[in-house]
Parts: sequence; C-alpha cells; structure tokens
Amino acid sequence: MRVLQVRNQRLSLHFCFSSFAYSEIFPESSVEEFHKSVKQRVVAELDGLVPEAVLKTKELLRLGLKEKNDMDSVLLREGYAQAERFVTGIPAERFTKIALREIRHKL
Repeated sequence: MRVLQVRNQRLSLHFCFSSFAYSEIFPESSVEEFHKSVKQRVVAELDGLVPEAVLKTKELLRLGLKEKNDMDSVLLREGYAQAERFVTGIPAERFTKIALREIRHKL
C-alpha cells in the first residue's frame, strides 16, 4: 500500500483520492518532465474556462475565508458578483454555446 506523509501523519493514497485531496499521481521523472506534466494537466483543466470568472471566483473564496465565512456577507458579495457578470452577457453566450454543443460544460 502506498502512503503519503503529511505533517508526521501517514495517509494512504486511497484516502487522499477519496477525500479529493489528490486527483492524479504523476510517475517518477526528472524535475523538468514533472513540471511539464503538471503544466499540461493544469492547462487541460482550465481549457474552455473564462479567465476573468476563475479569478473572480478565487477572489470571492479568499474574501470569504478572510471574513471567517460570515455567510450573510459572502452570499451578498456572491449575488452582486453574479449580477455584474450577467450584465456583461458572457454567461448567456456560454450557455448558448453549451446548448448548441459547441463547447462542453466542465462539470
């Protein structure tokens, strides 16, 4: 059984995968090959996503954590961010492309 050691605690790889802590194990290789493999994986995961939306989601998550997850302020901020996003028309374009099967939904 393969294990991962984190902060003096041994975790099985099965546990890491089942808890979604890790989604892939890369084969042993040189540092350059490892970096290349990870970059290819990240680019594949982000392909088709709107960069502004990803950055806004990251910002909202960071602010929520900073405020100790005060749900009222987090939900209010998310609501305003969604309204701002819909005004741009980008979500409507994306939903149309998904409906016409021009792009595939990531979820």
